[in-house]
Amino acid sequence: MGRRSFIFTVTRVDGNRVTGVAYLRGFMPYHFQDLPFTGVLSGSQLTGSMPTGPGAPPIHWDLTLSPDRRSLGGKGYRDVWSNIELTR
Repeated sequence: MGRRSFIFTVTRVDGNRVTGVAYLRGFMPYHFQDLPFTGVLSGSQLTGSMPTGPGAPPIHWDLTLSPDRRSLGGKGYRDVWSNIELTR
């Protein structure tokens, strides 16, 4: 995905299930809109996915929460793997 902005908002945590919305800035048709996501938190690992549009592949990610709990980092995949760094 290159260097673009990704705003990630958690709206609910229920046990280890995490839901929320993500907003991406970029050049793809699914950018510049709130996209719902679902994920599972296991220890410091957050894995999840979000749709990118009807008939299009979803984005999947595998992120690790930093020890100070202020950032998430890891990889995301849609058509190619991309690095993801999210800071609180």
